[in-house]
Amino acid sequence: MKKVLTFLFAINMVLFAEVNDWASRSGFQLLNVSSSAKITALGGAGAGVPADFSLYSNLANYGNDSAYRLSFEHLWRISYTDLNVNRFEVFFPVKKVFMAVSAQNHTISDIYIRDVFPEAPPKKDDLSADWQFSEISLVVGYHRTKRFDWAISAGLAFDKFLDEIAYAFIMNGGFIWKVLDDDLRIGLSFNNFGTTTPMINEGRGERWGSGEKLPTTIRSGVQYSNSIKSLRFSVAGDVLYWHIYDENQGRAKNAGDRLQFPLGLEISPANWIAIRAGKTLGADYNIVNFGLGLNANFLEFDLGAATYKYETSVEWEFLAGVSLNFGNRKK
Repeated sequence: MKKVLTFLFAINMVLFAEVNDWASRSGFQLLNVSSSAKITALGGAGAGVPADFSLYSNLANYGNDSAYRLSFEHLWRISYTDLNVNRFEVFFPVKKVFMAVSAQNHTISDIYIRDVFPEAPPKKDDLSADWQFSEISLVVGYHRTKRFDWAISAGLAFDKFLDEIAYAFIMNGGFIWKVLDDDLRIGLSFNNFGTTTPMINEGRGERWGSGEKLPTTIRSGVQYSNSIKSLRFSVAGDVLYWHIYDENQGRAKNAGDRLQFPLGLEISPANWIAIRAGKTLGADYNIVNFGLGLNANFLEFDLGAATYKYETSVEWEFLAGVSLNFGNRKK
């Protein structure tokens, strides 16, 4: 176990040193928006946690499922951003191979050019428009051994703002090691690698820019589960590296190679209910998370919420997800 943890730490340090491009100024930065209701409720700790829409945390966690599944999720934020996200997913296992198709759409109404995510009310003469970002990805994974799963994905996305549109090719990868009779899961994932096109004006065909860098995310983490009599609990923690772009810094400067530490706790007093809470350490603003999960063999319902407290404002994020399972799903 000590060797495995040392290996993960070494990989992260190398990647942190090599990946230092500044993050996207376009809608592709929305790839870093909360990955699922369950992961949000756990403070964003998802490297070792099986969940719907694992593509956006660690896609190797799909290997925990053994049943066909349809999932839908809606996310919305309350504040000046007015962000709405819809996600749809189909998962299907085939012997030692598992696959998923995930699609998502982000929309922000009346976003203001003066400041993409304003912390002060917009001015009356600011130009506004709708902003839309959509993506569809195919995930393919493999049960390499009973204790080790890996998965990769490839996807296409587009970002549309006013009459301008850009496209992206996106790749993700992840690994899971399962030890202690699956009670300890160790995960490593790489998200949002790929390329983008310049913004293209649909009417005049004009191009500007040379294509924005995708907001690369690298995370490693663990989940440990155990039981005390009839009470089941699990704790999860990640080391998360990502980019946050600050438009005030300018293109030539990196807004920062950020390290954050999401932590989560789940308590299940019965098989059909899970109570979750989480906290993100290392963020420039205060984040508190909580949520609830209800499940049966064929149906699961998850709720997640997060509060983002900035210096001058507070923003709420809510997620609701439902999954229909065709067969018995692993817990």
